[in-house]
Amino acid sequence: APRPPAAPPARVATVPKTPPPAPLREPEAPFHVVARARIAAVGDVLMHGAVKESAAAANVEKDGKSLNFGGFALLLSGVMPELADAEVTFANLETPVVPTPENKPVPFVFNAPVELLQALKADGVDIVSFANNHVYDQGRPGLVASLAEIEKAGLKEVGSGRTRADAEKPVILDVNGVRIAFLGYSQFFNNPQNLPEKPEEAWANVIDPDRMVAAVKAAREAADFVVVSCHWGVEYTTAPRQSEIDLAHRLFEAGADAILGHHPHVLQPIEIYEASDGRSCMVIYSLGNFISNQARQYVHGVSPEKMADQRDGAILRFTAEKRDYGQGVVRTELAGVSYLPLWTDNDTMTKHGKVPATIRVVEIDRALDETRRSLDALISVRPPKGFSKEQATEYVRLKLRLDMLLTRKAAIAKRLGEDFLGELPQRPEPRP
Repeated sequence: APRPPAAPPARVATVPKTPPPAPLREPEAPFHVVARARIAAVGDVLMHGAVKESAAAANVEKDGKSLNFGGFALLLSGVMPELADAEVTFANLETPVVPTPENKPVPFVFNAPVELLQALKADGVDIVSFANNHVYDQGRPGLVASLAEIEKAGLKEVGSGRTRADAEKPVILDVNGVRIAFLGYSQFFNNPQNLPEKPEEAWANVIDPDRMVAAVKAAREAADFVVVSCHWGVEYTTAPRQSEIDLAHRLFEAGADAILGHHPHVLQPIEIYEASDGRSCMVIYSLGNFISNQARQYVHGVSPEKMADQRDGAILRFTAEKRDYGQGVVRTELAGVSYLPLWTDNDTMTKHGKVPATIRVVEIDRALDETRRSLDALISVRPPKGFSKEQATEYVRLKLRLDMLLTRKAAIAKRLGEDFLGELPQRPEPRP
């Protein structure tokens, strides 16, 4: 039988070769950083009697001369590395500093020795606000005397002056090629009988929105970056009023880049605001206390937790960054906002008034590390039969301190925002 015809060979489909994709261009940076200045800020420096007594108890002298600025340097030494790390560090000086005070310090009438200023300078503070409700505690002569001591200590001061014109003039610092203008204002003052009657007299700036807007606009013309210090708000409240929010936004639109709030003695939130010209601006409505004797009776796990708010603090960190966008466009803008949580240790409740309390400002993360190391060391030497009575007492103390520090860190993060929570720079471990 004849064979059937052979099937035609199968046709193989051919897929056209796709040319390789063109190499991706490296993304072009939107700007080139020309210069930057790192800024840090802390809150209220309150000189209650117990704080001064704690400093005096920590004073170390040799040949009749203090080696640690009357002990004040030790009170702040736990946060000194981060204060000194920034190119500019700000604090709210809520006390006159008068060597021969007119009024004896009593509750709500403050004065501090000049060693406080020397310690602030030595521990890294560069500029202080002296526009707050306590600047007239030693009268107008005390304000003038304090200005002289601040200058003598090598600190800059904002918000007060020997005349109104002097007080309203911005302090402009040239830092790494960035010109930063500081302005300062207070919403209210104690001792109204001491308020000046004439602009030629010693003056502290009062919050006046229209004058502040004009001053910010003028400062913007003279500087690259504008920081405004505002002593405002309601004591012990954890959120700003609408009037503070509205004023902050108005100042941003006038040209302010950062606003540092204080007076409530507790932390209030951080807000980032985009101005109509595209600038990102930042306000912290209250920096809380930096050092004080407030909430001295707080006991963790026993007292209401809101009592601890007055011992919470923060080092706010941000950067003024000069950016070249090309085509002749150069702007100095806000960058790198973060904070480090602080706590004021105060052992008043364990001293029972027998000796001065030990008052110290600590960075919570560093204090957590130290507490964990102490716990590990104690556990490592635990006898087979268990802790001795003294060891057990110390073990419980360390466990409670660990819980307290973690609780306060969480409370601060909730208030200021977890997204802004910064990390401690890595530093060499202390030698054993």
